[in-house]
Amino acid sequence: MRVLRAMRGRAPIAATAERPHSPRMFRPPKTVIALALAAAAIAALPAQQPAPLRVAERVTHLDSLAREPMVAQLPGGALLVSGYSQSITSIWRSTNGGAAWQRLGARAEVDGLLANSDVALAVAPDGTLYWAAMVFDRSTGRGVAVNVGVSGDAGATWRWTQPTRAPFDDRPWIGVAPDGAVHLIWNDGGGVRHSMSTDRGATWTEGPRVSGAGGSSALAIGPHGELAVRIVPISASGNVFAAGADSLAISTDRGASWRTLAMPGTRDWRAFDDTSAAARRAPATPRWVEPVAFDAAGTLWAAWTDRGALHLARSTDLGAHWRDDAIAQGGATLYYPFLAARGDGDVAVSWFSGARDSLRVHVARVAAGRGSDAPRVAESEAIAIDAFGLTARHEDPATRSSAGEYVGVAFLRDGSLALVTPVQNERGAKFGFTFWRFAAP
Repeated sequence: MRVLRAMRGRAPIAATAERPHSPRMFRPPKTVIALALAAAAIAALPAQQPAPLRVAERVTHLDSLAREPMVAQLPGGALLVSGYSQSITSIWRSTNGGAAWQRLGARAEVDGLLANSDVALAVAPDGTLYWAAMVFDRSTGRGVAVNVGVSGDAGATWRWTQPTRAPFDDRPWIGVAPDGAVHLIWNDGGGVRHSMSTDRGATWTEGPRVSGAGGSSALAIGPHGELAVRIVPISASGNVFAAGADSLAISTDRGASWRTLAMPGTRDWRAFDDTSAAARRAPATPRWVEPVAFDAAGTLWAAWTDRGALHLARSTDLGAHWRDDAIAQGGATLYYPFLAARGDGDVAVSWFSGARDSLRVHVARVAAGRGSDAPRVAESEAIAIDAFGLTARHEDPATRSSAGEYVGVAFLRDGSLALVTPVQNERGAKFGFTFWRFAAP
């Protein structure tokens, strides 16, 4: 894996229009060409990059599997991690900076439906903790509900509601706006849905659909309550594929209305059940979550991979125009990115590369470049996580696995960076997670 040292950001990309091409050719004088080449050579000089990310703490906690783990921090400093196994979702708390963890006794259960799949965490400014968890019927391969838990005492006690209970409910995300409104999105095979609570999760009011097709890939909430939802072709736990549903939806009125914008870049989407000759010749890049995040200055960030690079794009006008920087590349396939953002252009990105014995996790901290300056990228050493296939999922327990479609990353209050990776080692009888903390620059 190589961090790109000198790639300049592309000029802002209009979200809805292509640039026209002139049919006439202009031949500039040789002096102009020479000056242009000299300027290009200077611009191509590598920007000074920060030192690699340094691991300040690494703690492995074993008791129950935490696939697709999420991490969050309360205003008082306590850390929370959530993930799921084949049968149950779990949540853990650390009150000493991640040095030790305790599994909380919470059961994400409503009306006899116990959550056992995708999770999301959100923390309100007053410290109220929200935990969304999906209920999945493994016998049919379909989601059936989304449960939401609310805790005002750092996870000691919980109050549960079920905002949706319908066939194909899938991939919930939850977030809290600056005004305290709680926003929940999910998909059901017929598009992306949105519900809001203004009484700390006691009741929920569903608004208009975010989209009429596609899956709920990510939710971001801006500093003024702006909502950004990433829509992708795959939905309903992979049972529905909506070709062309690769977009961004924006709301500036708490979800009362939505406008849809094109995303920059290109992505090779393919249905899970595509067995065509083309699919066999060129398998698509693994995809599920295509993350978006707002920083505190209101810049919207998006990450995705193509076959050659990891892209990080930014928009200062709610997705109308984008600047796209390729921040990493490698010979192996890059996939499953996740991101977090804070401050004014302080971004963290995690992603996977390779497969089988070469499968690795990467994490980088990116400082946005000013003007046309390239971003400054500090990347950690590649991580070989202790995760292998599960026989319950018809996988080879001797083959390395991502154990999900992303690994959660978050900024901590002291400026350091947290990453959580799953421990899924059936042959070694080890299940849990590893908490990584990378020192602040």
